[in-house]
Amino acid sequence: MYELGYHNSNGIPSYLLGHFRRHGWWQYFPVAFLVKTPTGVLAGCAIAAYFLWRRRGDAHSNRLLIACLALPPVVYFTLSLFSSFNIGVRHILPIYPFLYVLLAWSLLRHDRVLNKATGRIAAIVALCVAVESISVYPHYLPFFNWASGGPRNGSRYLLDSNIDWGQDLANLGDFIKKRGVSPICTALFTAAPVEYYGIVGRDLNVTGIPEGAGHLPCAVAVSVNLLQGLYNSPNKFAALRKREPLARIGNSIYVYDLPRE
Repeated sequence: MYELGYHNSNGIPSYLLGHFRRHGWWQYFPVAFLVKTPTGVLAGCAIAAYFLWRRRGDAHSNRLLIACLALPPVVYFTLSLFSSFNIGVRHILPIYPFLYVLLAWSLLRHDRVLNKATGRIAAIVALCVAVESISVYPHYLPFFNWASGGPRNGSRYLLDSNIDWGQDLANLGDFIKKRGVSPICTALFTAAPVEYYGIVGRDLNVTGIPEGAGHLPCAVAVSVNLLQGLYNSPNKFAALRKREPLARIGNSIYVYDLPRE
């Protein structure tokens, strides 16, 4: 709690929609909710809100239930708007259990609104969520919904633990081994010993890049947080951002095969 209070008062590097700021934005968690919540859930929320409005009389008779399900997440989400600690959607995860229960109750309770079609609507919503989730398996951390353009476009909106927590080191090690990538230079967002994963090469976080990122004599594996400029200068890897990567490892590490000069 002390560390959370410290960062909230002193700020921490944050990123939203291509911009950097130390003390965050009130819009951060609304945007995070819209791009990190499955598309089917967002659609279900819109449909459920319509059902609740159409059946206002039933809602009135169940106002205690609705208050118990809606009030806690609304209060929590409202408080999040004042937070300077903008590093991940995980900070608003407590709202989702309430949201899902309220969503299920709304869809299945009001089956008279559309000629008893809400069971089918609920099934379609569930199927949409399942298909969208399976489509990103097993890389769930950098999940972004279809409406936002999917995981490949995630860094347009958010960074940090929304995409990259150093979770793809083993996958990078396997890629290097299978593809025979050598020599390799790395700039990885992790404190783990990367040699354990078979990643042996020049660590750009240690050596720096005096020759410029576009003139490195090696293939480059760089975490998306550092590639975009979070926790380092946005200009550091600007030359790489103009290139098409050789591979995206779990959408959190980009590999570039630079031409040898």
